[in-house]
Amino acid sequence: MSDENQGNHPEAPDGYVTSNARNTTVPMLGHMVTTRFAERVNSAYAVDFESTVQRAKDTGLSRDFVPEPRFGADAFRVALKTLRTSVHEVTTPMSSSITWDNMRCKVWYDTVRMGREYAVRRHATGLVNGVEHTVTENMYRISYRAGRGDVVARTYHRAYVKRAWEGVDALTDAEKAALEGDNGKDNIEMEPYTQGVTVDAETYARFYNAVRERYEEEIQHVDTNRWRRRTRDIFESRFNAVPFTAVRGAVIIPDTRTAEEATGENGVRTPAPYLDELDALNSLMMWFGGSAQETSGTVHIEDETIPGLEPEGEEDEEKTVVETIVSNVQDLYRSPCQMTIMGYIDDEAQRVELQRELTIHVNTQMNEYFEEFTETLDRLAADDSQEAYDKAVKRFTKRKQQMEQMLNTFCGGNYVDGVNLDPRVADNRVAGLDTRIQNIGSGGINVNGLRDLINFSGDTGETEDEGLEFSLFG
Repeated sequence: MSDENQGNHPEAPDGYVTSNARNTTVPMLGHMVTTRFAERVNSAYAVDFESTVQRAKDTGLSRDFVPEPRFGADAFRVALKTLRTSVHEVTTPMSSSITWDNMRCKVWYDTVRMGREYAVRRHATGLVNGVEHTVTENMYRISYRAGRGDVVARTYHRAYVKRAWEGVDALTDAEKAALEGDNGKDNIEMEPYTQGVTVDAETYARFYNAVRERYEEEIQHVDTNRWRRRTRDIFESRFNAVPFTAVRGAVIIPDTRTAEEATGENGVRTPAPYLDELDALNSLMMWFGGSAQETSGTVHIEDETIPGLEPEGEEDEEKTVVETIVSNVQDLYRSPCQMTIMGYIDDEAQRVELQRELTIHVNTQMNEYFEEFTETLDRLAADDSQEAYDKAVKRFTKRKQQMEQMLNTFCGGNYVDGVNLDPRVADNRVAGLDTRIQNIGSGGINVNGLRDLINFSGDTGETEDEGLEFSLFG
């Protein structure tokens, strides 16, 4: 089985969509957007950041649309994947503590987290007196010395991103110096797991250099994993996208314009205004998919050979050839990064489906909001100070505004009827949180600001007649 995770990218059900996203002769509720990102277990498909930025500029997209490279501890964590080596046959020495049959065993390395550092482990498996036997031993300690508060790596990263978007002339002398100095790789430390134990110098150097080289790839490249995260954030925050559970990997971007707003001067319906940005993003992702190259994978170690003795094969030659042909044919028809934009047709069946999807989305978002609020109350119980309460109120005020905007769009507007919050998500949770708020805070602590953050009455106007017309409780 391939270790590549392509993700599903199926066609939408017949009748739901039109391939012409700008078709104004067919009434549409919005657009269905599907994305597909290829990714391997130990490597990734990536393009260097500066080339991606230049392409985005040519396409007319701002920096909000382009994911940034990893840096520091995050880049180090990904770079460690290179130490998941290939399985290889070795000849064991006479001094080995295990008497392997024929003095041969198979060996591979990987890493495991142990507190703030990682252990590089050596696994050996083979036959001992005809019985399969496996042994694992820790060989090296490897860590990123600066952790997540790495000022050096962060300074380099900010200067690198700034240069890509604004040019070298926009850099200060300090930023130019940062780009010429340490980018964080010198914070990678590796040593024998047990002090005083002699290790193979060649293997040590090979592993250490492989991690540092992969680190430098990560801090200057954007991969499909970063694209997946960025597009998800863009769809949600910029386009109010709603996950479409009927098609895996798809979202619905709602066109919430009224009939009057959607009609042009000539009386003809106009395409949704967000399509220009979606088309530009699609163009950028198509370019990325065509340009992406696989980053360095695991360290490959060849079998040790003995004259006259053939290495043990994993599978017969015929099967290997067939799988290779299939893989090559499949590669002709897939891209590491793809996106499709289709018009979501407006009729009664689609309205029923979309009402269901919107109801799931609204309740999921509100439930997550209340979960975050509950965790905040747990922290405030341990830090009973007015300053802590004020910070919590300030942080959640923006989140509440986002929730109210969502409720206004999907529950209080005229987009799709019948979208409401489940009482178990709304009134039951609010009642429980209100009780908690009443019971926290020592004398003199003002908790009224917290209570306002769970009050989604739907009345945001200055008078009763100006309130939002939606029901929170069904």
